[in-house]
Amino acid sequence: MTETTLLAFLAGLIAGAVLTYLIGVKRRDAPAEALRNPSKYKRADPEVARTLDEHDRDLAATDPRWVEGEVGELATFTYADRDGVVTERRVSNWRSLGAYIEGVCVNRQEERTFRKDRITGWSVQP
Repeated sequence: MTETTLLAFLAGLIAGAVLTYLIGVKRRDAPAEALRNPSKYKRADPEVARTLDEHDRDLAATDPRWVEGEVGELATFTYADRDGVVTERRVSNWRSLGAYIEGVCVNRQEERTFRKDRITGWSVQP
């Protein structure tokens, strides 16, 4: 082997090792990032994402926890926003409209709209 060939071989070997390390680090960090920001990892194709989101909302509109047009004084629930941030919410004077719950969020002190397919732990207080 000539000196130039040996240097090219060693450079390729080092580059391969660095690339393998970086891929391993990225792969190790991906699950934690996916938990913090699931929408980033959920679906790649925006058109597919839009269709699936519409399907999710259609299913949420028929969820037996809510009846179309139902209203209530106070409800508590856990809500995951589009970035996957989970918060506990209390909503007063709420109403069910299609795939959404609208009402005054006690936490934020303003009117808010929540997607039903992002709500868990729904509880209505008398």
